Amino acid sequence: MQESHHPRLFRNHTPSLSVEANPYPRWLTNLGLLLFAFFFICFLWEWFTIGVLADKEKTKEYLFGSEVMMNEGGANYASPEIYAKSALISAVLFCLPVSLLFALAVRKKTTAYRLLAFASILLFGLLRNSIDL
Repeated sequence: MQESHHPRLFRNHTPSLSVEANPYPRWLTNLGLLLFAFFFICFLWEWFTIGVLADKEKTKEYLFGSEVMMNEGGANYASPEIYAKSALISAVLFCLPVSLLFALAVRKKTTAYRLLAFASILLFGLLRNSIDL
């Protein structure tokens, strides 16, 4: 009689060469977390220096209200107050949630969280561009 190969016999067997089934590079999620955390800090710094400290030198550099800046940056450069408000909104409502989703994706290491993190960039980007400040 021929022996049958029962699945329980191979339960503890580990292959000598393990190949990852998911071709997704994990460094991409780590990079996304670092980038959006960096953007969060940059936007908060812009809000703090322009809105809270009201740094005169930085305000002069930005040429708020000029035609050149309004053409390049849009309505956010109409005044220092509007620019500071825009920077705070970008930091808190865009960069912080995306950073948190990337942190979850790094911690959980599942495809679902990775897709959610990358989809959030598109979603929040579309929402951010549709908001008039």
